[in-house]
Amino acid sequence: MPSTIPSTPATPSARSASAAPSAPGAVSVPATRSEVSTVGSIAEGRTVIDVLDVELRALIARRLEISRRIQEIRLSSGRPRVEYSRESEIIRSWHEAFGQPGSQLAFALLTLCRGPGDAASAGSG
Repeated sequence: MPSTIPSTPATPSARSASAAPSAPGAVSVPATRSEVSTVGSIAEGRTVIDVLDVELRALIARRLEISRRIQEIRLSSGRPRVEYSRESEIIRSWHEAFGQPGSQLAFALLTLCRGPGDAASAGSG
């Protein structure tokens, strides 16, 4: 296995600011052709995917914490935990980026971010 495996920064802050999404529908810069072309074997590709999966789990954990905090703020101000128009925006943006599987991913994220005991509604963003 060659020693040059494409790597991704371990934290989102290590990435350039221009690659960060700025709106619900924004998508980060995808892997470059050179990054993809440097994967010379299944093992190398799997190593890169494993790194990406670690990053995704960390981002999802961050999202969950932020969503739970938003829910606390909403509830403490007498507002409902869920803002359905916001959820629709999120699902729509994921659908635009990835089609029906994107909608399913968004719904799974919203479900994951639900507050304890709130199984009937999804997170607030």
